[in-house]
Amino acid sequence: MDSGASEHLTYDDSLLRNVKQLEKPVSISTAKADMSLTAKKVGEILEKIIVNEKKVDIRIRNVFYVLGLEFNLLSVPKLEINGLKIIFKNGKRKILKEDRIVATVC
Repeated sequence: MDSGASEHLTYDDSLLRNVKQLEKPVSISTAKADMSLTAKKVGEILEKIIVNEKKVDIRIRNVFYVLGLEFNLLSVPKLEINGLKIIFKNGKRKILKEDRIVATVC
């Protein structure tokens, strides 16, 4: 999870489903002032997470594939735009929807 990421990003295009080539590449700014990366594909990732000791399927939409990225990044601002609240505490991140914990990330 990245509170500074403006988009959900992946370095591994094999994770993406329903992939679309972007008509126009998207430039992704980085924390390094002189550096930007380029996304040429977008898709969604299907993932299993554990919530209250149960496996739950989630779908993360609009994930950009960025060649040269070192880590997958989940955008906190995008999650918040979609009605989720993220709490960072004691090295963990809790994801809440309507004040109910829907996931905890270590």
